[in-house]
Amino acid sequence: MVTSNLLDTNSVGSASMQNGDFLTFDGLVKNKFAVVIPNFQNVSFFMQTFELPSVNVREIALNTPIVDYNEIGEKLKFEPFNITFIVDKYARNWTQCFNWMKEMTAQGSNVGRTEDVVLMLDGKEFIRFYGCWPTMLSGIELDSTIQDVQYIKATLTLNYDYFEIINQFATTDSVYN
Repeated sequence: MVTSNLLDTNSVGSASMQNGDFLTFDGLVKNKFAVVIPNFQNVSFFMQTFELPSVNVREIALNTPIVDYNEIGEKLKFEPFNITFIVDKYARNWTQCFNWMKEMTAQGSNVGRTEDVVLMLDGKEFIRFYGCWPTMLSGIELDSTIQDVQYIKATLTLNYDYFEIINQFATTDSVYN
């Protein structure tokens, strides 16, 4: 017999299995995160949102005379991710991202410069993104018609080679090259 109170929002959650073993359920808290970009502490410090990117399995289209169908592909595709941060008073963190983009291009001094970025959940390292580099930095919108103080936010989009799940519950090697 299986019993459960996992839908009760006031409890952490537990399920009782027929053999007497217990399964505990601790939900992932949405606002206990940090993203560490080693050379960009001001971007990390003023971070507002982060969305864990999706991972896709590529498919292979097989054409036959009767029907076309898809087979499971051989590679994973890691989607880019976005970081939204509050721009500091002198736009130092926005400028730091801009300079990173400028330096990594052919005219810059550090062509192809990348960083490893770490997603921390509840104070523990969860995912490490290897070889990150920015693909887009949003503009800054200023508006003299608003009455209340509103802080400016910017979004940085990062691409990367692959990620690895670091936490203690990972059961398989998740590194892909």
